[in-house]
Amino acid sequence: MITKELFIRMMKTAEKFSAEINRWSDFGIDVFELPIGELPWDMFSAWYESHFTPEGQDWITWYLWERKSFATGEVLPCYDEDGNEFFVNTLEELWSLVAPLRLKPCADQPCTYYKTCKK
Repeated sequence: MITKELFIRMMKTAEKFSAEINRWSDFGIDVFELPIGELPWDMFSAWYESHFTPEGQDWITWYLWERKSFATGEVLPCYDEDGNEFFVNTLEELWSLVAPLRLKPCADQPCTYYKTCKK
């Protein structure tokens, strides 16, 4: 199962890549039109899809692309099931939401987590 440290590392890398895509866009270059433009996002998607439930995946994509207002840059509120407003300002706060939504490895499958499996 993914650790908090690896999760934060991956999310920071995704944020850096997204910022770089935006920087290139400022120069009029659509990186996604290039042959290698979508590969990093495809790899990132495969990573989070293999570690989180669909709900966890939704939180991750929301954090990266929908959390801030395009008009103002302000962090937008979330609402819990009772309608109470809350904010997700940091990757640590996001982790607290997605940690319970991690996929559990199956006991009958071979270990695929190099250096982290305990037999």
